[in-house]
Amino acid sequence: MKKPKKISTKSLISRLDFWYSKYIRLKNSVNGYCICITCGKKELVKDIDCGHYVSRIYKGTRWYEKNTFPQCKSCNRFHEGMKDVFALKLQEKFGKGILQELQNLKNQIVKFTPQDLQDKITYYQSEVKKLGG
Repeated sequence: MKKPKKISTKSLISRLDFWYSKYIRLKNSVNGYCICITCGKKELVKDIDCGHYVSRIYKGTRWYEKNTFPQCKSCNRFHEGMKDVFALKLQEKFGKGILQELQNLKNQIVKFTPQDLQDKITYYQSEVKKLGG
């Protein structure tokens, strides 16, 4: 009997990104629409990105909800995330300490096992389902 094929860490991260992004966009939507955190543009959930204040390359903040909000493709992809405005919006939402909090998390070395990643995928799939996605 063959062993089940092992899923690569890269593939698990990609799946987690998909479900996490969907969750963030649905969680921050009203009647199927999200508001871009940086420019205020209203877009359909399916047409908006999950923007990150601290880059996704940092695992400590990649799937951290205070670091991620719906962001239009223009702000997120073509205007480098509008980091200055994003920072101001985060401070409005969470207070002055949020930028230091994200900086501290960004600098932590975080290693996720394949099981950790799978657990996060399962969690966000469940949350998306609860939100009707």
